[in-house]
Amino acid sequence: YRQVAPGLDLSVPIGLRYVLDGRSSITPWDARGSGSATLGLEGAYLGLWQFALTYTHYIGKATPFVEYAPLLTGGSAIYATGNPLADRNNLALSLRRTF
Repeated sequence: YRQVAPGLDLSVPIGLRYVLDGRSSITPWDARGSGSATLGLEGAYLGLWQFALTYTHYIGKATPFVEYAPLLTGGSAIYATGNPLADRNNLALSLRRTF
């Protein structure tokens, strides 16, 4: 949105990531049913100041990357099938100024 107020431009970025099927290219275990949704507000004031406020909500079952408890009883480690970040929703603020 251009010129919401004198010298102020705003935008509202929205994002969605969701794994329908398959494995993660980064981790060796199944990533189905995990992802994230992002909603933000970004702006620029007078071409000097830039800011961004972004909320990220993680989707999927909250599980650790690796469950090591079975190793204590002689078993094998269990690799997660959910989203290890699912309980880590966050709000990020960024502020920049050019000189």
